[in-house]
Amino acid sequence: MKRWMRNQSGMTMVEVMVAAGLLGGLAIAGMTLFKNQDKAQKTVESNYEVATTLAQIRGVLSDITNCTASLTGQNINGGTATLIRKSGAPVFPVNTNLPGNIQIKSYRLNNTVANLAANETMLQITFTRNKSALQMDLVRSMKVVYTGGPTIVSCYAYVNNSDSYWQLAGNGADIYFVGGNVGIGTATPVRNLHVDGVASHSVLHLTNSASGQTQNDGLSVFTEGSNAFAMIRNNENTPLIFGTNLLEYMRISATGTIGMGTTTPLQKLEVIGNIKASMLAAGNQTGITIGNNGSELPKLEFNVSDNTKRFWFQVNSVNAATERLSLYGGPLGGTATTEMMSFGGNGYVGIGTGGAAL
Repeated sequence: MKRWMRNQSGMTMVEVMVAAGLLGGLAIAGMTLFKNQDKAQKTVESNYEVATTLAQIRGVLSDITNCTASLTGQNINGGTATLIRKSGAPVFPVNTNLPGNIQIKSYRLNNTVANLAANETMLQITFTRNKSALQMDLVRSMKVVYTGGPTIVSCYAYVNNSDSYWQLAGNGADIYFVGGNVGIGTATPVRNLHVDGVASHSVLHLTNSASGQTQNDGLSVFTEGSNAFAMIRNNENTPLIFGTNLLEYMRISATGTIGMGTTTPLQKLEVIGNIKASMLAAGNQTGITIGNNGSELPKLEFNVSDNTKRFWFQVNSVNAATERLSLYGGPLGGTATTEMMSFGGNGYVGIGTGGAAL
């Protein structure tokens, strides 16, 4: 009996059954391990696609125009959307297959999440993995800054949820960075630097350590809401200079005189060069020109719409016996070139004398 229970290899039936069971167990374990590795690999791939899609959505919504177009009118707590808009075009719609066999199931706003500022809400995006073996929902969130409330008027998303704004406790002087623009006192800056002050005024103040750093130093640019005016003011006892192309073209002296073409204006307005006042109509040159004739002889011209000088006054023969103020005219409809009348320093008046001694 003992011999019968052993096979040709010297193993009993019991030993064979045990060995078979061990082999079967190892096979099942190997198959389970392979299946779990495959599942883990697909989970990693899906998570990567979710993270990639979330980053793309965040990039779109960090632009205030896109975010506003996507979420305007939605309630900050419970509002929903079916898609995101980028430059007006719909992107990332719900229930549509995305790379990695994922779908966006829903967009929902929730402002009951902890650690949100007064003007922040959370956009919660629910992703679904489509493969049945991995069927499950993933919820990812991003902070959204909004104006309005309870419905959104305008908004933008932080580039990442660790982004926020800086605030000096107690004064509400918030600084925001939105889509390449910096806002001081506004969460929706519309220019590279946008300053929105308190109700009465908004001030940009530039100083340096050499001239002083108080509110009475440096340069101030501000708007005054109550009186509805804007001002650029040099707070120092120095000129305020305006220029272009690296050259100075106008200055206001510390005493209030204005110079154009001169750095030392002595009158309320002093201009080196000609001055012309004309009609506010394109192509119409009607007006008056004050200046000189190129030989430092002062003149006053009267121009018509085609910019021709029909009449003009000019001082002639300065410091000579024929020094006079002359009135020039010309043919009807033509440029004035003829000295028609002159007024001498002795009180005499000449008509048609052509500048002869009066």
